[in-house]
Amino acid sequence: LQMLKASDFNITDLSLDDREESITPEMEKTIKSAPIPEEAKVEMLRRGTLKHDEILFQHTGDGGEYTLHEQMESAGTHRFLGMSVVLYYVLHHNNFIPIDEVETSIHYELLSYFIKLFLANSEGSSQLLMTTHDINLLNEGYIRRDVVWFTDKSREGATQLKRLSSLGLHKTMNPYHAYKQGKLVDLPFLGSIYLDKED
Repeated sequence: LQMLKASDFNITDLSLDDREESITPEMEKTIKSAPIPEEAKVEMLRRGTLKHDEILFQHTGDGGEYTLHEQMESAGTHRFLGMSVVLYYVLHHNNFIPIDEVETSIHYELLSYFIKLFLANSEGSSQLLMTTHDINLLNEGYIRRDVVWFTDKSREGATQLKRLSSLGLHKTMNPYHAYKQGKLVDLPFLGSIYLDKED
C-alpha cells in the first residue's frame, strides 16, 4: 500500500471483499468440465456456493473518496501492485526474483521508482533479475554498468550475452547514446517505413 500511495495512483487504501455466490446450473456445467481435481469439483458442488475474493481500491480525488473494484483498475495499477508484492517479498526474505519485461503496462517513471526503491532498501542477498526493452534505463546514473547485460544475435541467429562493463565503453560516454549509435550491440535493420500497397 505504501508503494501505491507514493506512486501517485490516488489510492489511499485496499480492502478485500469476500463473498459467496450460489452455483447456478451454468456454473455447475463449467465446474464439471474444468481441468481441476475431481475431489475439488465434488466439494464445490456439495457446498453449492463459490467464494469470490476481490480487492477493492479506495481512491481520493478532487471529487472526494470513491471505491473501484479491481476489474475497473488499469493494467498499470494491477502490474504495479504485483510488483509491490514482489518487492516486499524480496526485501523481507532476502530472495532472488526474476521479472520478465519489467516495463510492461507501467510508465517509465514508475519503473525507475521501483528500481530505486529496491536499490535503496535491499540489504543482504536480495536480488532482482529484470529483463526490459526500455533503453531509457541506460541514461540513469543509479544503474551500475556491471549489472547491465545485453542480448545480441550473431549472424548465425544464436543469442549472445554481453556485459556493458566489458564492452570497452569509456566512462565519459553515455551508454544510451552508445547503444543508439550501434556501438554496444548490433541494432536490427528494419528497412523502409513505406509499404508496397500492391503486395
